Amino acid sequence: MNLQGEKYKKPKHSERGGGDMMKNLLIILAILLIASPLWAAGSKVFTAADNTDDAVVLTIDNDQPLGGMALALKFAEVGSDVTLNKVDFTGTKIDYIQLKDAIIDNEKKTVLIYAIPLQENHIEAGKGVVAKLIFSDKNEVKLEPTTIAKQEGISLVSTDAKEISFDIDFTYVAGKPVLPTSYSVAQNYPNPFNASTVIRYSLPENSKVKIEIYNILGQKVKTLLDEFQTAGYKTIEWNGSNAQNQTVASGVYFYKINAGKYSEVKQMTMLK
Repeated sequence: MNLQGEKYKKPKHSERGGGDMMKNLLIILAILLIASPLWAAGSKVFTAADNTDDAVVLTIDNDQPLGGMALALKFAEVGSDVTLNKVDFTGTKIDYIQLKDAIIDNEKKTVLIYAIPLQENHIEAGKGVVAKLIFSDKNEVKLEPTTIAKQEGISLVSTDAKEISFDIDFTYVAGKPVLPTSYSVAQNYPNPFNASTVIRYSLPENSKVKIEIYNILGQKVKTLLDEFQTAGYKTIEWNGSNAQNQTVASGVYFYKINAGKYSEVKQMTMLK
C-alpha cells in the first residue's frame, strides 16, 4: 500500500527546547501502550550505516505495519567533539508522518526520535530509512540505546497497540565496531505483564549467558537461556510458563542473569 500525505513542516525550536514535545510524546506512547500491554510476535531489525556528508542512516526492516516508534539513542561519549547538527526525515519511509521529530541534546550526546501516525493510520511495512543523522564529524560516533526521560531504548508499537520485539544491528557506524561498553540488564517490559514480557540485556564481549526465572520462595521456575552468545544488544521473551510449559500463577517473580563475571537479579510481576 502506498500512502500519501502532506509534507510535515517541522516547527523551529532549539535543541534543548523540546519539553512540550517530550510531554506530548510520553502521553501518546502511554495511551498506545496502556491500551494493550502485550508483546506482538515478529522480529524487526534496526541497522545503522555510513552515508555521505557526515551522515549516519538508520534503517528498519519491519514485516508488519507499525502504530508508532520511539528511539532513545546515545551517539557519542560526553565531552567528545561530536555534534549532531540535525536529524533529516526527507525522503524516508516516515516522511509522510506528521507527528514526528527529533530532540537533540549535544551536551549529553543523546537524541530522541519519534514518529506517531495519527490520520496516516500506520507506518508501512517493509525495509526503509527512517532517519538520517547529520553530524559535524562522525569519526567518533558510537550509537547505542539509552534512556531519555521515561523512554528506554527503542520501542516499536503495532497498529493494535502492542509492543513489538526486535533486534538491533549497530555493528558498524563510521567504520568502527559499536558494542555495549558494559554488561547490563534492563527492567523487563511491560511490567506488570499479562501473558508475556521481554528482557533486554547487553554484552560487551562474547559470553556464556544464563537467564533463570525464580518465584518469590526462591524456587527456580525455568531456565530461560543457557548458551554462549556474541557481544551486542540482546532481547529474550518469557511467556509466563515454567519448565513444564505450564502457565505460572499470578505473582512476583525474579529473573537472574549471569554473563561472564556479571550477575544481576531484577523483580517482575505477572498479572492475569
